[in-house]
Amino acid sequence: MRSIFDYLVTVVGEDFGAEEGLGCIYILENTNTHERCSVKQLAKKVGEEYVIPSVYNIWADADLLEREVYDFMVLSSSVTLTCVVST
Repeated sequence: MRSIFDYLVTVVGEDFGAEEGLGCIYILENTNTHERCSVKQLAKKVGEEYVIPSVYNIWADADLLEREVYDFMVLSSSVTLTCVVST
């Protein structure tokens, strides 16, 4: 059986420690069955910044959630986690 997770519940910015570095956890939901899953995405270091591709093209709600993660990570650490929208 295939599940379609059509709703982005939240995005959590996380420092996973020295080995893994910065990243995000996406909490997704299937609005028909109310199943939930979490997806961990590690950031790639590009220059001085850590970069994660934006999921805005999949879930429009990501716009605000990604901005909140960015603000939180900038305020709580000396590094920057940036979500990049690819075209």
